Amino acid sequence: MIGLLLAGAGVGLGIALLMAALRPAPAPLSGLLGRLEATPLEARRRPGFAGAFDRLGGGLGVTLEGRGLLPRRTAQDLAVTGQSLDAFGIEILTAAALGAGGLFVIAVGASLVGVSAGLALSLLAALVGAVTGGVLAVANLGTRARARRAHLLTVLTSFLELVSLAQAGGAGLEEALEQASTLSDDWAFVRLRNALAAARHEGLGPWDGLSDLAEEVDLPELARMATTLRLAGTEGAKVRTTLATAATALRDRETTRAETRANRLSDQLYAPAILVFLAFMAFVLFPALAKVAGALR
Repeated sequence: MIGLLLAGAGVGLGIALLMAALRPAPAPLSGLLGRLEATPLEARRRPGFAGAFDRLGGGLGVTLEGRGLLPRRTAQDLAVTGQSLDAFGIEILTAAALGAGGLFVIAVGASLVGVSAGLALSLLAALVGAVTGGVLAVANLGTRARARRAHLLTVLTSFLELVSLAQAGGAGLEEALEQASTLSDDWAFVRLRNALAAARHEGLGPWDGLSDLAEEVDLPELARMATTLRLAGTEGAKVRTTLATAATALRDRETTRAETRANRLSDQLYAPAILVFLAFMAFVLFPALAKVAGALR
């Protein structure tokens, strides 16, 4: 019993120190920007316990990638969200620590009220909590990645229409792509612009840069658009009509998805409404039913 209390106190103290370490003190924005520009990545990590935790999280991410244990889908999710491998490793460790500490504290609390869990069961609960926390961190990454891909697909539709308009104004294919990619500072337009710039610097066609981006973030629609652009650039295919048609098809698909999502959300509202109605009917009918039941006794 005393061992469980001491172990629970140690876990609670560790969680408190972890939360305190992960909450840095506010600093002036100008100072932060200056340090980011003047110092390398390794020097940006925080000192002390927080720095050690950062290094541990970064080492976890690098180890997974170096040993080939990082799933390709996870790497693509990281690419589309723009999250670094170090930050993802820290996020997994934080979630695992909180999950382990939370379930361990619950097990210790249960022993305090007379439900003896035992040290072995408490440690097993901590292990289950750690695994659950890590899985939830990966699931959260997948959710954010899906939202980013949906946004990138919406931006791709607008990008295709802008390219088609630029070509209608007399611009060549590569010039139209460059012009369309510079019309917004949205992160998706920035990714498209950077992909085009990288291909240009490497002496490749813009379609090669877009194809690499499509593979990096796992967006098949972008890969198909890159194939269409490659045909236009290398074989002289009529691209303006094709791009306009592709943009219309993507927009129709997005509209259909939005309508499906709205209908699904509308259907999900029926269950709470029915529960509220049943609760109201029980509240109204309970006095009468209670009197009838009392009279029948």
